[in-house]
Amino acid sequence: MTPGRQQGGGVARLCSLLVLAAAGHALAAPPREVQVFTDYDEHSLVIDETGNPQGCLLDVVAELMRRAGNRSPVQILPWSRALHLTRTTAYAALFPVTRTAEREAQFRWVGPLSFEVAGLYRRRGRQPQVSDLEAAKHLRAIAVTHSWYQHELLAGKGFRNLEVLTTQEQGIRMLLAGRVDLLAADSSTLLGSLRNIGHTMEELDLAFVFWRGSNYLAFAPQTPTAEVARWQAALERMKADGTMRALSARWEQSGRAPCGAAGTLFRARPP
Repeated sequence: MTPGRQQGGGVARLCSLLVLAAAGHALAAPPREVQVFTDYDEHSLVIDETGNPQGCLLDVVAELMRRAGNRSPVQILPWSRALHLTRTTAYAALFPVTRTAEREAQFRWVGPLSFEVAGLYRRRGRQPQVSDLEAAKHLRAIAVTHSWYQHELLAGKGFRNLEVLTTQEQGIRMLLAGRVDLLAADSSTLLGSLRNIGHTMEELDLAFVFWRGSNYLAFAPQTPTAEVARWQAALERMKADGTMRALSARWEQSGRAPCGAAGTLFRARPP
């Protein structure tokens, strides 16, 4: 073999070794950090004596992040801001997000984390009687909270009589004052909203259930499928080893910031 061929062969072997080393480094590289957002929802979070937020779903997601090797802390932002960032930023996720047909293509989903029911509520012992959503379209006004999934669902079904408000508490006040006929609300937040303004569920009747579904950790649509699958696998391991059930039981017993309404967390199917 000539010296030139020997040198060329050495260069080729060196290039091959460099390619293999680069491939090995890529395989060993840690997963990219995901920015995880939630909003300060006093129905699902409490502030402890040190000023830090605590809650069942927060604990669940924190453990999920640990198992996924994600070291960044959960960022608490206003809901609209967190929703916008998750929709537009790669490697971002938001919880809890209710999974609906209208939102299906907007995110990649890991869950479910909890289940809930959405309905139309009226003042106890008062009209109107509601047999279906078509009848509700002809009422004077229905209070909904802006950008919450109840708003999206009803608007998507052609409702033109929605009184869109900033907070659920505003809707409750308007309902009890007779300024709207119904309030669209879900089982996971209504009790807390009533308590915030000095009212109870005894003052309301559930007139009609229009949706049953689940809450998820919603990833940005740009997030790679393999990354979402990795987080889903970590969540399934948490379910299998009893971690999720143990967290749910601890918070339900405390009565503070429970994981789901009336113990609806981690059942096999929605109630």
